[in-house]
Amino acid sequence: EYPFIKSLLLQLKDLSKVAVVAGGCPRDIYLDLPFSDIDIYVSHECHFVDATNLLCSMPEVSNVNLQVGDRLPTQYKAEHITAVISFEAKGLPFQLVVTNRRTFDSILDTFSVNLSKFYFEEKNIKYTETAGRDLYKQKITVNGKVLVNKSYLNKITKKFPTFKVINESSLPF
Repeated sequence: EYPFIKSLLLQLKDLSKVAVVAGGCPRDIYLDLPFSDIDIYVSHECHFVDATNLLCSMPEVSNVNLQVGDRLPTQYKAEHITAVISFEAKGLPFQLVVTNRRTFDSILDTFSVNLSKFYFEEKNIKYTETAGRDLYKQKITVNGKVLVNKSYLNKITKKFPTFKVINESSLPF
């Protein structure tokens, strides 16, 4: 439906083994809900300077903003994220999230709630078994492997107010 996204993903795959749209956008489209932005995740081979240069070279892209280190947005501050590049294209807000992960599965493992483990594969929306289970059982399970950002959890609970929050983490949130 969005030729620009398909083209961008193909170009990103020249820089990275993994380039995938995942998270809230595919989940919300699947549930026929409005989405607020589009997150693209890339694996560790993609250097944020190369990705920024690619985005800046595309005529459809505007407002490119590279954030690294202390400048990372709060919801993206985690040991597995090396950079976030925010930009707009075709009237839509995007985040390109550069991770230090090598595989698609290891990227999904870093998502702080299972309900966000949705992704596009070609034109199809897919989700992990844990995401499907949480959707069916109407719960928001906090991933026990990662520290959840409180503002992100608030955003999810606001979007799904009837879902029960389950904390599988030994860390408080």
